[in-house]
Amino acid sequence: MEEFGLIGDDRVWVGQPSELQFERGDGPRVAHEEAQAADRLFDAATRRNPGLFDGPLVLVERCSLEAISSRMVVWWSPSTYRTLALRRFGHRISTLFVTVLVPTFGGKVLVGRAGPLTAKAGLWQFPGGSVTPPPTGAPLDIDHLATEASRELLEETGLWREPRTLKLWAVCRGDHHNVGMCFRAADMDVRELADVRDFVTNCDEPEFDQLAAVRTGTELAALGRSVDYVEPCLRLYRSESG
Repeated sequence: MEEFGLIGDDRVWVGQPSELQFERGDGPRVAHEEAQAADRLFDAATRRNPGLFDGPLVLVERCSLEAISSRMVVWWSPSTYRTLALRRFGHRISTLFVTVLVPTFGGKVLVGRAGPLTAKAGLWQFPGGSVTPPPTGAPLDIDHLATEASRELLEETGLWREPRTLKLWAVCRGDHHNVGMCFRAADMDVRELADVRDFVTNCDEPEFDQLAAVRTGTELAALGRSVDYVEPCLRLYRSESG
């Protein structure tokens, strides 16, 4: 793992590959009986939580990292949220997500606590979310991912950053071997931070119910529980910014 400059361990890591390539896969192979059982589980979950919906997402079938070139290849396939129920039957179902590191000031970055109606309610994280597949015939590439990241940032914080200004900063892997593409946005000034706080406060059903700016894992831990990739990302950011 050290050959790629990865931070973390076998469960969670964050790294910066020199090149990133996406290849279309065939999707998971699932027995008909398991697929039906997963459908029943998902339908029951939606009855308990009407906020759940069978939206589109991208599955990660596998990743490879080349030791010499630090080149990363990701095999993916389009799917929907109900596929995640297959985890209950022993399938390793991994998804692709985007997240955005937004520097504030004093070496800190923006984090938010996921609201009660979200998939990771109560956990502190960077703005971001699951990737939706590109239109039929279009490639899954950095441009598509940057557009997804820009949209998530706007929806969750009200902060607008042009997709072309977002730079792929790191790749992370954590829970369920989900793979995250972490983009870095332009620094946020004091006025923008105030605007973001107002946006979150005035939302009827906010994606984030609290915001904070943190620099270290200790500051992050003081807030409460967080998603697994945030602390390694903070370490990587500090190693770069000093």
